[in-house]
Amino acid sequence: MFAKQPQFPKGSIIVKKKLGTFQEQYQPVLYTVMRKRAAGYNPAVGDWEFLVVGGDGKELQASGRLERCQSCHVGKKDSDFVFRPYVTLE
Repeated sequence: MFAKQPQFPKGSIIVKKKLGTFQEQYQPVLYTVMRKRAAGYNPAVGDWEFLVVGGDGKELQASGRLERCQSCHVGKKDSDFVFRPYVTLE
């Protein structure tokens, strides 16, 4: 049974694909990635590191304690700073 307030273990990786428009044939425009680091890396958001990767999966555009990402995720403490429930409680 999963906890009601899940905590992802160190090393967890969550990838979200952003698709282009119909004219772009819904090809990936970029990927946003969260990687759970060791305790103390980034306590404000549960020690998550944020990364942005180009749509081809080859170009790392940004990584680290990205303020643009953190400013939204900081409000999701009850779900280990993750917006969607990737693990169901059923």
